[in-house]
Amino acid sequence: MNIIGNKNDIAIEYSIDTRFTSYYYGNFRLWLDNNQIGDVSVDALFSIPLGDLKILLNEPDRFNSKELFLVNEIELFNIARQAKKDEVSSFERFEIFNGESFDDYYVLCFYNTNKYKFVWQDIKNNSLVFSSVKSMDVIKKIFDDFVRVLP
Repeated sequence: MNIIGNKNDIAIEYSIDTRFTSYYYGNFRLWLDNNQIGDVSVDALFSIPLGDLKILLNEPDRFNSKELFLVNEIELFNIARQAKKDEVSSFERFEIFNGESFDDYYVLCFYNTNKYKFVWQDIKNNSLVFSSVKSMDVIKKIFDDFVRVLP
């Protein structure tokens, strides 16, 4: 496995299956504050995590919510669960990383003043809810560094 960045801050851990030349396929997971999001034992297309990272950088208003940015992670999950139960689709815009590598994770993202707040839980293992705040510049750097290593 290759790592770009620092797991204690933000990093992408990946391996690329070079047998496929028309698309990127392999293993992918994100690290935030030494906590993982994603399962590297799952082979998957990179299109979903790459697409989500592009959306973070190019469409921050999709995730913009000053009010929700300030809410603690447990309360955010309670709001999200209630929205799903009530079939309120407006909260779906905050969901991110829904590909094969992330099947066991529920990840939300909120944006406010050039910063992103990620909130996630490993659903399969019923883990604690984690959160991390990162600047757009830090996310852009890790994304750019990852794109540079792709064949």
